[in-house]
Amino acid sequence: MLSEEALLILSKKIAGRNLGGYRSATARGLPYYGKLRSKFPVHFRSFIGVVKRSEISGLASDFSRTPESLAKFIFHIGAIPSDMKEPTVGRFNHAKGYVIGNFAWQEKHDNVKESGTR
Repeated sequence: MLSEEALLILSKKIAGRNLGGYRSATARGLPYYGKLRSKFPVHFRSFIGVVKRSEISGLASDFSRTPESLAKFIFHIGAIPSDMKEPTVGRFNHAKGYVIGNFAWQEKHDNVKESGTR
């Protein structure tokens, strides 16, 4: 896994490179996530889900819709375990929300099973 600093570099717009994605995202009022979105597609989808759930439910979260937050999320959640078929983000203590140290990769069927008991 890359360092947090290396992830931040990937999240930046690279001057002089193909700016199509940058212009498209910023024209729609969206943040530009640089190469992070394409290099870490599962992390990106999970990150967007975390941010949406936090916004909708008012859960505590250390993340917002910024490239820096995506880099921080990727760094703290780490690589997806190779034996996982359907990785999702699970929380250890559901009352705390998505704060650093309270989430990890979890198999989807285990996460769904947990939600039925809450």
